[in-house]
Amino acid sequence: MTVPTLRALATSAATSLVLALGGCATEDQPVSARSISQDELESQVAGMYPAQDDATTVRVTCEGELPATAGASEECRVQVDRQRATVRVSVTEVVAEEVRIDSVLVVPADRVAQELLEALTEEEFHVDEVVCPDELLGEVGEQVTCTATPNTGSGKVTATVTQIRGLRVDFDYAVAR
Repeated sequence: MTVPTLRALATSAATSLVLALGGCATEDQPVSARSISQDELESQVAGMYPAQDDATTVRVTCEGELPATAGASEECRVQVDRQRATVRVSVTEVVAEEVRIDSVLVVPADRVAQELLEALTEEEFHVDEVVCPDELLGEVGEQVTCTATPNTGSGKVTATVTQIRGLRVDFDYAVAR
């Protein structure tokens, strides 16, 4: 059974950006020892989620600096006006003095579970708890299968991302029969 689309605040479809490493390390350090400072990372991520007008405020808070090593990642919190989301920023490539990063919205597992519990309850399923083993990445087609626990037994519910709208991740769900 598929029900209407659920919406959760998270992050935007993958957004790529190229950064120059200038000023991040001394010239004798190998590229793998360099990093993108927290301030620079926050500034670059803010540019990935631009304000719609001059009255809109964009704030980004990252956990720290990001190593300039392919595969390195960290989470940042993005706020555009009142909308908030978690974004995973990853280094995709390092070539000479250039670092390519991208970002993807992330819906935490507990948020997916909460949305599913509310939707299942509205559909008159008798569910006491929903537990999701992992987060849901904000990319169309991404899935996570969760366990719904009714009064007796348990069942599986799969959430699938259907659309990304700014900082919103829309997903549908299907109950396994």
